[in-house]
This record gives sequence, C-alpha cells and structure tokens, in this order.
Amino acid sequence: MSIPRKLTTYTPFRVPRPKRLTTTFTEEESALAITNCRKHGITFGTALPILGQLGSTRLLHRRYIRGEIGKEEWEWRRIQPCNTRGPIDYRRYLDKDWYANGGSEVVVLGISYFFHTHFFMPSVSDEWIAHNRNVLEDDAPPFSTLLSQGRFVLRSNTIKRQFKEFLTHPLLFEIASARLPTGQPFRRQAGRLWMRIHEGGELDEPEKHVPSVLTDDIIYHNGGSSMGNASIISPLIFRILADNVLE
Repeated sequence: MSIPRKLTTYTPFRVPRPKRLTTTFTEEESALAITNCRKHGITFGTALPILGQLGSTRLLHRRYIRGEIGKEEWEWRRIQPCNTRGPIDYRRYLDKDWYANGGSEVVVLGISYFFHTHFFMPSVSDEWIAHNRNVLEDDAPPFSTLLSQGRFVLRSNTIKRQFKEFLTHPLLFEIASARLPTGQPFRRQAGRLWMRIHEGGELDEPEKHVPSVLTDDIIYHNGGSSMGNASIISPLIFRILADNVLE
C-alpha cells in the first residue's frame, strides 16, 4: 500500500530496501488462533488478509493522527477497496509421477496466485479521535474499536467464499497459464534498468515525481500466504543468491 507513497517515474524499476520484523507465536497462542478459526467456520488463511488489513489500517490511523497524512489523502484512503494477493499451491493438481521424479525441483511451477478485493478499511471518525485519545494503543485505535468480532468473521467468510469460487472455476488452469507470463516482460525490463542504474549508467530520460498519490491504480494493501503449502515456493538457494546480488 506504499507508505508514504512518494512516487516517481522510476519507482517501479528500483529495488526497495527490505525491512523485516518477525514475531513468533507460542504453541499455545497458535493453537488458540486455530481453535477460534474452527469455532467460527473459517481458516487461518481466510482470516489472514483481514488481520493484515487491520494492521495496515492502524498504521494509517497512526500517521493521520500524528499529522503525517493530510486530510485529502486520508479521506481517499478510507474509501478505497482493499486488494490482497497470495500464493496458492497447485501441486496437488500436477501429474504425481512427474512430481515424484524431479518435478518438485522446478521452481514456482506448482504455484499460482489468488487476487481478491474486499471491503474498505475500517476506520474511526475525527470526532472519535478527538474524544478518545486517552484509549489509543500505540497512537492508534484499538483493534476492537475498528472491527468487532462479528464483522471480522463476516469479512473472513467473504474471503473464504471468493477463494472457493476461484478454485472451483472451470477455467482455473487457463487463468493461471494466461496470468503468469504477462509480468515477465515488465520484470525483465525492470531488471535490466536496475542493473544499468546499479552499474552507474544513465537513465533514458530525467526522473520526474508523480504529482499525486490519489490515483485510480490498484494498490495492494497487503499480501500473504497460507492459502496452501507454499513452503518451497522460493527455495533457500535462490533466496541466498538474490540477497548476494542485491548486496
């Protein structure tokens, strides 16, 4: 969702600096989360997009309350639908003999992606902020204020329904076959331009700032996994090579 979303004509061709914050749940916390999901008839994979939306929503509230986001941008962000994507495991659909005899070593071949759009971000009014600054948690409204348990389950069930409809679509494999190659030319172009910049080469034209963050382009609010077994979507050796190149 790009914070603070300062864009230029060369933003798509720059490798961002990754920042990672890792949190580990205890076995008891994990078991409780799975138990509660089962209790409400949802899976963790369908709850994850809503959890991600709540997290980024609180980040936006925090920036708005601190004055780091203007009123116009805030009102625009509040009404935007939230887009999420994540990998789906297609391996169970592949030829089992081929998969057992070396097919599992083919990188990313058994993975496609699930793209879905869900509700606008939950938010509180300016009046609520003015009267409840004393109950803010980490300078943002509490989770329970932003979204009740009932609304959380409703949104998770919406994701669950979309996911089921996608997997049962009669053109499931055709969709994957048509979608994946479309990004290859752009990635190749971006990679070549990045290499030129990295080696001190000149740009084709001067870099220009994109004047407004309020556009009609699709912005992915967050991304995640757990829509299937994605444990070997990116083997460790490829991650190591990528990290070495970026350094």
